Amino acid sequence: MKGLIFKDIYISRKRFYIGTAIYLSWLMMCILVKLSAAHGNLRLLGDEVVKHVENVTFYVALFGLMMDIAGFVVNNAESDKTTRWDIYRRTIPYTEKQIVGSVYLSNAITIGSALAVHTFFSLVVCAVFGEDFKPWFFFTFLSFGLFIYLINSFNLFCQYRFRDPKKAKLVYTAVLFAIYFGTCVALSTALAASAPGDDPVKTEQFLKDTGKSFISFLKNYAWTIPVICMILIAVLFFASVKAYARPADSGKPPIENEEKPKKTFFGKLKTAAEGDDN
Repeated sequence: MKGLIFKDIYISRKRFYIGTAIYLSWLMMCILVKLSAAHGNLRLLGDEVVKHVENVTFYVALFGLMMDIAGFVVNNAESDKTTRWDIYRRTIPYTEKQIVGSVYLSNAITIGSALAVHTFFSLVVCAVFGEDFKPWFFFTFLSFGLFIYLINSFNLFCQYRFRDPKKAKLVYTAVLFAIYFGTCVALSTALAASAPGDDPVKTEQFLKDTGKSFISFLKNYAWTIPVICMILIAVLFFASVKAYARPADSGKPPIENEEKPKKTFFGKLKTAAEGDDN
């Protein structure tokens, strides 16, 4: 099973190189902005501007670079289909749970490693900017990493369920867009119901109440976010195993139009002569 994990990570190495280069480049830019604000030309703009720039740069370094974790997911379903690996792996002495589990473990290793590296550099950023590393920073990193893991798990399920990269990608994209637009419509409907006639006072009050409710939820029930993500990941894992274990879709094999070799005039005479002899 180790070989399957190493295979998935090795094939995805170019994606990891690109993600690492982007991450380090943006991290260096954030540190250079801080140094410029402290000792360079930015400090000439005034204390208020410098403070605002440092504040924005600090949170970009912490949470903006966190988005780069999404570049470390392992999903080689399309390349496996192209190289016929999806057919070959059925001949190796592993169960369906081990084959699917190797992909999930590969994602856990790469996303977990990216999360650990980002946490380390976040400590460095806090030291450079003179800020404290608060516990909710790491909780946010962990929740985002689990969310990325969940999204990729759903993508893997679509690949195993439909066994066609194009169809799986279409269903995966359609479901995500449906969730996104459904959420936007629900929020717009709630906003319109709370502020009829585009009343700016009621709209502002609704936004304040929504913000307070969201903050109250995070203070009391934030732990439910990673728990729900882990439950959904487990459900998608077993669903992926079941989808992968099902027999191949039945159907008639495609008829290959093989071109028959053209016979010359002498070839036809030879065939006719052989027929006469028989």
